[in-house]
Amino acid sequence: MAKKSICWRDPQGRSYFPKNANDTKHAPLALIKTYIEYLDFDNGKVVINNPFEIKKFETALQASFALNESGASIDYIDAWSFLNKAICNKIQSSGQKDKIKLEEIIFDADKLAKSYLRKKTKNYSLVTSLSIDKFPSNSISILGCSITALKSRYDYYSLPKSNTVSIPNNLINHIEATKYTPIRIKTSGRSVSEAAQKAFGALDLLRGIWNFLITFRNWSVNYGVAVPKPLGAIACSPIHTLHYPSGKMVNDSYWYAPSYMDDITLYKPKSGWKRIERDRHYIAGKITYSPYKSDLVYVFRRYCDALDATNTNVAFLHLWGVLEKITDTVGAHYDTTIKRASWIFSKKDQPLTREILQALRIKRNQVVHAGHDTHDQILYLIKYFIDPHLRLLINNIFEVRSLSEYGKFLESSTSYGVLKSQRKQVELAMKIRRSWDR
Repeated sequence: MAKKSICWRDPQGRSYFPKNANDTKHAPLALIKTYIEYLDFDNGKVVINNPFEIKKFETALQASFALNESGASIDYIDAWSFLNKAICNKIQSSGQKDKIKLEEIIFDADKLAKSYLRKKTKNYSLVTSLSIDKFPSNSISILGCSITALKSRYDYYSLPKSNTVSIPNNLINHIEATKYTPIRIKTSGRSVSEAAQKAFGALDLLRGIWNFLITFRNWSVNYGVAVPKPLGAIACSPIHTLHYPSGKMVNDSYWYAPSYMDDITLYKPKSGWKRIERDRHYIAGKITYSPYKSDLVYVFRRYCDALDATNTNVAFLHLWGVLEKITDTVGAHYDTTIKRASWIFSKKDQPLTREILQALRIKRNQVVHAGHDTHDQILYLIKYFIDPHLRLLINNIFEVRSLSEYGKFLESSTSYGVLKSQRKQVELAMKIRRSWDR
């Protein structure tokens, strides 16, 4: 059976493709059934009988489904729109909702998704700015987008009209006083949301790599700082606009960061951008040809989000999530996370690193379950363990094909003697197997 374009998430958040028409493993059946119960057929139209109540089920379903193209998740909101349309079409064609079968809905939604994926893409430009003294290249190509600097956004790309859209005061202050370098991200998509998401993904990956290089195992202590600062050195503007190739704004709307507090200091490398850009180009190339490219892109975007956060609790939980992802222990027992995360350290440092990671696990539980606050020193501590794993994954020195294999590799013994003995056993097994299979 060919892979479907629309699928749902498994408990680890991965896309699950049904193996046949009756495969409903991991499918949110209760959610779909309940959602349909809030729909009615009246005068030839599908209507919602309780708009406020149905919204929570719609929100949950949006997070449950994915649209996939060549194994890459695109935009879950678009995925949900196909499922919702399939449900409504089914009710409208039959005039009833009680006998709708899930497999029929999935089949119809998949047809709609495939039709969407066959649509031609349209070109757009996302305009924003970065906290850097200057853009280090004429153009940077990443994730199918092209990023360039602008002399000024106001010469060609306008902001939303204040009489049409209400702009928060702190964003107005940023717009009027910012020293950030304006940039344009040339992107494309079959819908506005897809084009915007693609641009944000490219920007987050670029900043994730830059921040990784700039802050690798950095440690800083701030005294008497009233406003928390993000760990990342390069932030982006809190306001972003999408434009047609003509420069006209799409729908006179914008995206903004509700958590924005203030601009950060412009980043200006002491030795210039040459080495950073050389290393950035190297890492981007490694990611492009990595057998687990999509996972690396996801990890660096999540890493970027963590280093952007001014709320230390949010940043810490993002970083803990990155640690679980790269050790392939999402949903696993914390002892496994600690064991795998500490494997890359020397044998004599193992007891210490495991105790530090255990302390971080306790802090994580205190933040999640007891409402405790954390601070920036905890962030530097967990980042100290994440950074070397990212470097290993970039270079793939273990020669693995997935994060799952990387996690299993970290299950290996830390004793050289044990590994040597295991190698002898494997070599003997290979020799015997070869002779038996002749």
